[in-house]
Formats: sequence, structure tokens, C-alpha cells
Amino acid sequence: MKRIFFIFILILASCSQEADTKLIDIGLRIQTPLYAKNFELGTHADSSILLIKDPDGHSIERYSFPKNAKNKVVCLSATSVGMFSLLDAHSTITGIPSSEYLSDSLLQKDFQRGRVKAFGDESVVNIERIIESGATVLLYNGFGNSFPNKSKLERMGIKVIPIYDWRESDPLGKAEWIKVIGILCHKEQEAADYIQSIAKQYRELKQLTQAVKSKPKVISGNVIGDFWWAPAGESYSAQLIRDSGANYIFAATKGTGSLSKTMEEILSTDKAEYWLNPGFQTRKEIRDVNPVAFRMKSYKKIYCYSQKMNLYWERAAVEPQKVLEDLIRIFHPEVLSDGPFHFYSPIEQ
Repeated sequence: MKRIFFIFILILASCSQEADTKLIDIGLRIQTPLYAKNFELGTHADSSILLIKDPDGHSIERYSFPKNAKNKVVCLSATSVGMFSLLDAHSTITGIPSSEYLSDSLLQKDFQRGRVKAFGDESVVNIERIIESGATVLLYNGFGNSFPNKSKLERMGIKVIPIYDWRESDPLGKAEWIKVIGILCHKEQEAADYIQSIAKQYRELKQLTQAVKSKPKVISGNVIGDFWWAPAGESYSAQLIRDSGANYIFAATKGTGSLSKTMEEILSTDKAEYWLNPGFQTRKEIRDVNPVAFRMKSYKKIYCYSQKMNLYWERAAVEPQKVLEDLIRIFHPEVLSDGPFHFYSPIEQ
């Protein structure tokens, strides 16, 4: 549903771009996304406008893109790489974190030819190399407070944009960030049409589980360092589990990011029948990082995307209907049994 404002004075007091902290915009049209909460799109004169909302409510950042501009994007967000790929906009990407985590075959070839460069993780990226690349836009995950040397990059004319798709509570909201990518590669309508199409598929799949009589309990995540890390109860991951006709063990927790638990807490409260996303391909690998995992009830039924890890990180965010289909097949084969898994597979060893 579109919401249109004709704004005479728009004040973005906490915006990080100095020129945009106080704006007088006549005829700015803002379109609110259907599912996503952390961005808005707009048009003004001959430009597309992007407003990025800090999920914790601290700021709104505004970016303007001339409609005829040819953007060159350093994309340090794996989910965004998948969105460019789905829109057949590979040529817009000029940089990635590492070729090791690429799934898209066309981008792999572009990397081998040298057209696409690897810049490393956002916490250690070389700022001078970014500037030398001729990039006009840099996308990053927004895990920290700010991108290192962000102000320097902005002074050089590079728009530095946090991607908060991982903070959305609705799987379709996470996928709707493809509209942000659509602005960068001038495929706004294709992105909008895509979301409309998969939303219909998602709703039809969700409907299949509405009348199921038994909803299995599910745990997700694994031990990293000293703690078990799992999606919080208001996250898109938790919503996917609910929509697939299962009960998430941490559904009552707050937040859209991650939560941490000690292994003692996991063992003392573990009633889950299924374990999702342990991050490894075999039980031996799981035991190597989590020696007491075998004591969990759910250890008997573990499902992971590990064998298709790169594909999952690139495409699962923008194809939630396929993730939901996988989960329904896992939890309710009596409802949906035919067909192969798109991302998941059981861990047998």
C-alpha cells in the first residue's frame, strides 16, 4: 500500500550525511514497503530516494540516486549479492568480500577475469582500495555501529549504505530489501514484481500448516566460543519456524537479532525435537565444537544448509518461500512430501 506525502519541510536531524540534516523538499513522494520496516523509498525530481532506518531507532539516513546514474557497487553483504544476481544485475557489482563464499557462477567468472575484486571483511577492508576501485556505492551488513572510515569514503563521493535486512521480523520484509537493490541497478519495477510474486507463494505455503494438529519443538543455532547463539524470538528466522507449523524454543524472547545462551541453559531446557542450522555438515564436526551436543534430544534430527552454504547465504534471504517449503517438508511431510530440498538437507553421519 502506497503512502504519498507532499513534504514542504523534511528534517532528518540525526542523518549521517551533513548536507541532508536539514532539507526543504517540495514534492517528495515516499513509498512505504509492504513488509520491511527498516527502509523507505521515494522519488524527487529526477532522483530516486532511499531512506535507511536504524533498527534501534537512532537515526535515518538519506541517499539520493540520479535516475540515469550508472552505479558501481562494492557489495560486502552476501544477501545483497544474491539480490543483484536474481535481478540479473551482476555488472553493477564491482567488489565482494571474498571469492571463497561466492555461489553465483557469473560472478565467479567475473572475479577470475579481474572485473570483480575481493576487498575482505568489512571490519578489515582497505579503504584506499575501495577508493581506487572507482566504486560509487558500498553496501555493508550494519552489524557494528558504523562502517570504518565512513566519513572519508563519503567525502570521496562514495555512498556507504548499511543493509539491515537481517533485522527484519518478517521473512518477506527481509526479501523486500531487493527493492533497495532495484534502485541501484535501475530495476525498481522488476524488484516490486518479484516481491508480489513470492509473497503469493509464501502465503499459499503458510496456509498448508494452519490446520496441522501437532507442532514439533525446534531449536536453532550452535555454540560459537563460549555461548550458544540463536535467532531471537522476533526475528525473521523465528517467524519462518512459526509459519512452517512448528514451535520455536525461544519464541518468547525479544529482539530481531541474536540471543546468547550457555550450554548449561540449553541442556536444562532442551525439549526440542528438531535442530536447525548447526553450521556444519557432519555430527563429528558438531561434536568438535560442541562436545556435549549428543546429550540434546534434538541431536537425532539435525537439518542444515551446510552442504549448500554459499547458495544459502546468497539466495535464502530473497527466496523465503523456498526456505519455508523446505521447513514444511522437514516438520510436516504429511502436508508436503514431494520434491527436493532447495537449501536444507539432513545430517546423517
